[in-house]
Amino acid sequence: MDLAYITFQQVFVLFILIFIGFLSRKLNIIKPEGKQWFSNLLLYIIVPCMVVDSYLQEFNPDILPNLVKTLGLSTLVLAVSVVIAFLVTLKYPSKDRRVMQFAIGFSNCAYMGFPLITAMFGAEGLLYASVFVTMFNMFLWTIGVGIMSRAISAKSIAKSIIRTPVLYAVIIGLFFYLTQIQVPLVISQPLGQVGDMNTPLSMIITGMLIADSNILKLLKNKDIYFTILVRMLVIPTICFAIVKLTGITGIVANVCVILISCPTAAITSAFSVKYGHNEEYASGAVVFTTLVSIITLPLISYLLTM
Repeated sequence: MDLAYITFQQVFVLFILIFIGFLSRKLNIIKPEGKQWFSNLLLYIIVPCMVVDSYLQEFNPDILPNLVKTLGLSTLVLAVSVVIAFLVTLKYPSKDRRVMQFAIGFSNCAYMGFPLITAMFGAEGLLYASVFVTMFNMFLWTIGVGIMSRAISAKSIAKSIIRTPVLYAVIIGLFFYLTQIQVPLVISQPLGQVGDMNTPLSMIITGMLIADSNILKLLKNKDIYFTILVRMLVIPTICFAIVKLTGITGIVANVCVILISCPTAAITSAFSVKYGHNEEYASGAVVFTTLVSIITLPLISYLLTM
């Protein structure tokens, strides 16, 4: 019951933020071109700050083996998720195939997953979740950008890695985590404050996109329902089975399964704006999979803790 309440609370907060973005556009407080400006702010400043800030915590050598397991298992389930997204859309008759691949393959693991992980496993679980999100960001800013930018060659992916601020944010964050050099408060506090803008701004952008969309058309869009099916049911089921086959159990396994089972990544909306994809579908995928997660995430959490 507690997990159901926590999940419902997180989803409710998301929808309030989405409504703020929706209202801002309907009242013309934010102009149409604001979507692009906000997207750039999110992708190039806010997300890197969030990544660095997530590593500014105390290093515990006793849990190092579990950190290594988390690194390997998170890489595995993330790869499985992306592969499934490719396979199920390979012959799917939609002009929005690329944004569908992204919406299906990448979950909203940080905001939706972290409160559940904290409630179930405390600070140790949150540390493993940070490792997962690090690998998620590596996939997101390489394969994810490759999908959305229509460039998935080895050369283009290499360029994407070099150019993305998140790569350097991960390197900086790992440096401070492993060396345990104390970052002055005057630096760490602004990093945390800017990083905390990630989810609110992502959701506000989503609300702006919905305001400029045809809601009835979204409800009739079969791509949305296909995305819900694969993102919220197929991928969690397959990843759950794969984790069981690896023999890894306990907190590490549970954290990875919960985070890969989260709804479509909120950043899908921002990427759709940046790379010129179907903004209506992207915002619809974020909103409707988040709504469905009210049921699926508590269920998955319950099954894991049985």
